[in-house]
Parts: sequence; structure tokens; C-alpha cells
Amino acid sequence: MAKVKFKSFIPKMAYHLSEGNKESFKHFEKRHKEVYGSLSHKDLETLMDCVEICHDVEDRDERDKRFVELGIPTS
Repeated sequence: MAKVKFKSFIPKMAYHLSEGNKESFKHFEKRHKEVYGSLSHKDLETLMDCVEICHDVEDRDERDKRFVELGIPTS
């Protein structure tokens, strides 16, 4: 599967949050705010769903597939 390009920083934030990488999470949270605006309540719910996916699935392609199924927009 080709690498999926998301129109959101939520998958990156979720991955780093699930790995405990606080600084990387903060970096992508800032980038998300600059590009897409502040995280909405729905964004936060999606972020938590993505964190669960990251905990459950180690394979990147499978994670990306589940993020797409969850409704994360792609380019």
C-alpha cells in the first residue's frame, strides 16, 4: 500500500501521544492549529479514536487504513 497523505495532523498527534512523545505531540498540535485551526470537540474525539487504533495496531499500513475508515480526510 502506498503511503497515505492525510489532510490533518490528527494521525501524527495520535501516534506520538500513544508513544508518549510529548514534544512531538505538541509540535503537531501546533502545526494543526496553524493550518486547520484549533481542535474542535469532534477533532478531540477523533484523536482519541486514533490513539486507540495506534495502541491496537502496529502495522503502519493497517493503521492508515483504519484512519481512513474513521473518516480522516486524505489528499
